[in-house]
Amino acid sequence: METWTDERFLPTIVVRDERVLWDFQRDASPIVLTIDLGASSLLHRALHLLLPSTSSIRTLWSLDRWSAEARSYRCTLFRAETTIALPAPPEFPAWFAILVFRPGWRSLLLDLSRLSVATFHRDLVRTLERVIRDYTDQWWCWRPWWPVPAEEALPELQGEG
Repeated sequence: METWTDERFLPTIVVRDERVLWDFQRDASPIVLTIDLGASSLLHRALHLLLPSTSSIRTLWSLDRWSAEARSYRCTLFRAETTIALPAPPEFPAWFAILVFRPGWRSLLLDLSRLSVATFHRDLVRTLERVIRDYTDQWWCWRPWWPVPAEEALPELQGEG
């Protein structure tokens, strides 16, 4: 899909909630939070194609990739303490997005979530838990998030069998 033309790529994107997409298109938040899940390498391109041509391209911030600009944030995910990398700039991120493969691996699902300023940390934790639970099989998880493997510490992430 990375080598496909925009005309071929765009029809493969299914948006989870069109109303949320419309809000996202109207919003001017400069940062969109994400994690390495599913087709994360295609997320920036998908968002660019779905934004109005007059809209500025948003910065994607991966919560599971550390950089010099990151600030550490401790939170509880699935009843266990972990640390994620939040952006340090003063702009407040209001969105979380992932792009995952749909069954059959021929199309993609764009899942956007608005994060309220008033309840940002609670919204972020709930969103992270939902997307990790819903798409565990597509979570790349490049670094350990918990002191022991998640499958040992967190029963809800254990595979069947």
